[in-house]
Amino acid sequence: MKSFIFYTSEGVTLSPNNSLCENFQILGFEKGMSKENTLETLFKNNFWIEEYGFSKDRIICKEIL
Repeated sequence: MKSFIFYTSEGVTLSPNNSLCENFQILGFEKGMSKENTLETLFKNNFWIEEYGFSKDRIICKEIL
């Protein structure tokens, strides 16, 4: 099985001094055979991703070692 990291440029983070900061958001890590199948596993195991409005089309997936 391969390991994948999923992240997106959607959203912002609140910095320690209460400023909004645009950055990439790590959505999770999953193992699977392909990016497509593993993305489905990510959504199945993390219902909050869709609930919080993150778009499947904007999620970036990279294989990690």
